[in-house]
Amino acid sequence: MYCPNCGAPVSADDRFCGECGTDLTKSKPVAASQKQDQPDTSRANATSTSHAETQSETQPNSQTLKHPNIETHYNQTQQEQHTNYNQQGQHTTSNQQPTFNSEKFNQHANDIKHEGSSFFSKLFKTHDSVVAEDKPFSLKFIGILSAVFLIISLLVIMLLVPKEISYFGVSKGSIVSNFFFSLVLFIALGFGILALTARLTIKDSISFVKLLSDFVFVNTFSFILFILGVLLLRMEIISIGSFLTLLGIISFYSAAIYIITKYSSFHAIRIPVFFGILLYIALQLIVLMIYGEMVRNSLMDSFKDLMDDFSPFGGGY
Repeated sequence: MYCPNCGAPVSADDRFCGECGTDLTKSKPVAASQKQDQPDTSRANATSTSHAETQSETQPNSQTLKHPNIETHYNQTQQEQHTNYNQQGQHTTSNQQPTFNSEKFNQHANDIKHEGSSFFSKLFKTHDSVVAEDKPFSLKFIGILSAVFLIISLLVIMLLVPKEISYFGVSKGSIVSNFFFSLVLFIALGFGILALTARLTIKDSISFVKLLSDFVFVNTFSFILFILGVLLLRMEIISIGSFLTLLGIISFYSAAIYIITKYSSFHAIRIPVFFGILLYIALQLIVLMIYGEMVRNSLMDSFKDLMDDFSPFGGGY
């Protein structure tokens, strides 16, 4: 039997509960079977208290878990916005870049086209005024025009040298390359002699671009005459071809004398123009002598090698 108040075990003869002091005569003790059916109040209270504490501990944790999710979502959103902004900026830049290059290229092409038309118009109409004025053609245009002239010269040399030259043991490529580089060196030396003579004759300073512009401008006639003469020689029109080729070479040497004379008319001179022209002729003759000696030695070596090839026994019997 148990006390109805505290549930402590008591006997049937007890009048008071030994634990809580309840008068058992007024309250009937509870049997063991009824005690098992009654719910454990303290245990239920403890269980409810534990469940409440668990819920109170779970709510902060759940709130704590919710905050990182919110922060993570915010960070992901910011990163996506930043990535989309960068992609849009790159896409805009990639769309604008070709347009900018195209406009710049078209502008340069139009400038070169306009300058080219002005160049050839003045070449046949106002030849003297171009050399007399201080404004030269642009270095970009002069460089492009010079490159075009050199490419045309290379093609003409390739056309001039026949394939049968290989029968003599000399390749066509070596002949073309030697001829082309000799021509380039010859023109470069001509410009160098002109620059040196103008520097010694003219007292005023003349820019490199102005001197190069006038050199290319005046020698355009020389180039046209020389190329036409070579083409006519290739077509076996010997008389006219020889005349035009020789006229082109003479006009090349005369162009420098013409430029120095025109400069002396509009600039202060250091020495008389006559001595400047004599100096130019002397320097050109020295270059021609050296150049001719080199060509002669090269031809003699080639002829000697050719004769050795035709003599299987080294020239003896």
